[in-house]
Amino acid sequence: MGRKWQHQARIAKTLVLLITAFAAASALAGEESREKKLKKSCDGGQAPDCYTLGKSYATGEDVEKNPKKAADSYKKACELALAQGCLDLAAMQRAGEGIAKDVLLAVTNMKRACDLKDAEGCGLLGDLYASRAEVPVNLNDSARYHELACAAGRSRSCGSLGAMYLENVPMARDAAKAAAFSAKACESGDLASCNRLAELLWRADGVSADKPRAITLFQKACDGGYMAACRNLALAQLRGETVRKDPSAARELFTKACTADDFSACYQLGLMRRDGVAIAQSPAEASVLFDKACGGKVGSACYELGLLCAAGRGIAQDLPRATLLYREGCSLGDPRGCLTLGLLFQSGQAVVRDIRRSVLLLDEACDRGSAEACGRVAKLIQAGEGALRNEQKALALHERACAANILPNCYEAGALYAAGRFVPRDVPKGAQLLQRACDGNVAAACYVLGNLAASGDGVPRDTGHARELFIKACGGGQEDACIKLPPEVRRQVPSASKP
Repeated sequence: MGRKWQHQARIAKTLVLLITAFAAASALAGEESREKKLKKSCDGGQAPDCYTLGKSYATGEDVEKNPKKAADSYKKACELALAQGCLDLAAMQRAGEGIAKDVLLAVTNMKRACDLKDAEGCGLLGDLYASRAEVPVNLNDSARYHELACAAGRSRSCGSLGAMYLENVPMARDAAKAAAFSAKACESGDLASCNRLAELLWRADGVSADKPRAITLFQKACDGGYMAACRNLALAQLRGETVRKDPSAARELFTKACTADDFSACYQLGLMRRDGVAIAQSPAEASVLFDKACGGKVGSACYELGLLCAAGRGIAQDLPRATLLYREGCSLGDPRGCLTLGLLFQSGQAVVRDIRRSVLLLDEACDRGSAEACGRVAKLIQAGEGALRNEQKALALHERACAANILPNCYEAGALYAAGRFVPRDVPKGAQLLQRACDGNVAAACYVLGNLAASGDGVPRDTGHARELFIKACGGGQEDACIKLPPEVRRQVPSASKP
């Protein structure tokens, strides 16, 4: 009885195996028939079936995975004017996935897709020509392909055009066009473009100022995870501009953005830590944040970390490191780094004194927008210290510093115009500059103006006004002006020198 039962069990098991094998064979036959059906249709000129067949070979869905057959099928679909076939083939050629890597052939296939009015094909070419990774940079071609892609509905390309018009590369800067392209991309959900448009609206660059709308766009982009927008929103909250002043909310947004490696947010959070704004003051914690931001190429963070190193606040005092940080800050665009390092080389503090390097650094700081640096380098260039004497440049720099309300340079420029040194003499213009400096209590300017008024040299003679100017100059410590005053007047001038 037992043996009979075992025999029947073996027969049943064999039947199950046979049935399973038959089912598998039937399924395989069905798969092969589908593959053959698609191949037959593809050979008959049906581009969508060529593409479907290629996708099956590429993924191994229903057929054995075969990259070469996938590429061949994509190629046929592309030749039959199906743009997606061109793009998938290009992707395989760029990556070298299962076939030989060939970027030039990939570019050819992307161009074919673009010629077929495929927005993604044109946009990928725009991206490719703007990068340095695979083909030589050609920003003109990049802009041309992005324009085609944007017109065909690719929002990212509209955003790329917005950035190009804003950054003056390769076309002339046009903030209005930058705003228009950014708005189009933002409407389609491109968060970087929403942030860019908001920044333009905030500073009224190419568009009318609209800070409430800018706040809405910053919020939209921040909610979508674009950290630069979170940082911009935090700055508004910190300063109370357009929104309620809320340093605590600003701190939270800066922290969120810094955690996501928005390094400018780390810098802002470092400033709050250093100064104890809505958070416990901690120069040590600030130095950590500045260090992270400096590593992320935020020049202002390098400069601020340099100040902490130089002072030994929250971090070990290290003057050599501080000078390196000033240099890094300078090279990353913060003129304060160039200025501070230039002054160190001028004084010889913490570095070997080098007037030539000082002039170069101060000149660089001036070019980067530091009016103080312009004023300081003007005096060195005028005296021929550390560089060839260049009176014309010195005068131009004095005037540039004066325009930024650095009054000693108003005096220097005014004195040069009044004396006719380096330029044709222009006493009225010189007197105007001197008056500005004198009003700002630059004693030497008051003295020179007093001499002009006393002699009537280029300005109306007015001895009473001249005396007033000499009194002011004397009170400011200008000894030559004190000598011009009668003794009884001189004695009544506060802080007057007593020769």
